Amino acid sequence: MTANQSSSTPGTANQTLNAWPLLTSENFKDVITCMSSGELSGSGLAVINAFERRAENWFGGGHVVSTSSGTDALTVALLALGIRPHDVVLVPSYTWGATAMAPLLIGATPRFVDIDRNSYNIDPEALTKAMAPDVKAVIAVHIHGMSCDMDPIMDIARSRGVPVIEDCAQAHGALYKNRQVGLLSDMGCFSMQKSKHFSAGDGGFLVTRDPVLAQQARNICNFGLPTPKQNYRFEEGQRDGYAVYRECEQIGGMYRLNPLSAALVKDQLEHLQPRIESLQAAMAPLLATAAQIPFLQITQPAPHQTHVWHKIRVGIGYEAVDHYGMPMADLRQGLRNSLAKSGIASTLWTAPILPLQKVFRPYAGTFDWTKSAGHLAIENSFIVFDEKYPLIAQEPATMASLVSKLRQVWTDHFSALA
Repeated sequence: MTANQSSSTPGTANQTLNAWPLLTSENFKDVITCMSSGELSGSGLAVINAFERRAENWFGGGHVVSTSSGTDALTVALLALGIRPHDVVLVPSYTWGATAMAPLLIGATPRFVDIDRNSYNIDPEALTKAMAPDVKAVIAVHIHGMSCDMDPIMDIARSRGVPVIEDCAQAHGALYKNRQVGLLSDMGCFSMQKSKHFSAGDGGFLVTRDPVLAQQARNICNFGLPTPKQNYRFEEGQRDGYAVYRECEQIGGMYRLNPLSAALVKDQLEHLQPRIESLQAAMAPLLATAAQIPFLQITQPAPHQTHVWHKIRVGIGYEAVDHYGMPMADLRQGLRNSLAKSGIASTLWTAPILPLQKVFRPYAGTFDWTKSAGHLAIENSFIVFDEKYPLIAQEPATMASLVSKLRQVWTDHFSALA
């Protein structure tokens, strides 16, 4: 079965070209086996353990704890690290809202840090300036699939005794100095939402090298009950003259992964790396010739970083505003219209940056975020090959063809403007 053909499993006839994730008959068999087992909820289930073991093997180490979503993975990580109400958590000014929602959901306070205009990741220099005595944690987001510059981030945080969480929701398989993202900090959090490179429809997981933190996270995922990885029975006991049974020992909730999601996703990891390599091969000619394409800005990973291209953000150089005498908003919309006519989907994905979004404005401070590097970087850019279908869902030849078309349409558009 080729990468974008439908599975022959009964009940999958409606699967369409470019559907994501790309499911095989083995995936459906695993789901049916899980359904037949009757174990559709609970802790320590065999299918959950099987998924977590495969993820740990994929990382080459660490302890994986599955969660009901990527947002919940962030929430659980914060709780496991001891973050409490009113603690300050530093987050980048540009990311999906879930990164800043996670601290808010436990009563902590997000404080925004500007991003680097080229990588769209948190700026280590801005992070240094944002550090203050009330900061209790940092969340670094590997946005769109490229790793942050983690060594300086970790140095800044470690020098102040502040833990770091990696938000890897868009960066499955990305490397930093030949090390997997997620294991570069205290805890790494991943999403398995439908658009991700590794997808269960919904769900998430976290990874850490610290077995104590992993156990803490596992307990939090199960209402704060002591929760071993293997299935178990609770024992009744007595304390101070009263009965004790299934006692919640810390703050927690229902953050466990649904076993059907684990069954759907557990065999996908072995197919992920070839898909990422196809994406990177398709993007390579565009990166190599970016300087020759009029006004094109695109993230160029450094030699010690890899980009897995979960989202492909392209920007228009601000020099085009003076060159054509047109506002950036008009230039951007005109280009998006030309791309749409050629069949290349685009989206703003999320805008504006978080400190300018309604729900986060009370946490934006007194800084004028409209003058920030993050705001300028998002106002002149957009995402291609998204929403309608992720580029990773295409056959390698189709990926390469679409990227080539992007370059041609972009060049033709600006030539016509002249």
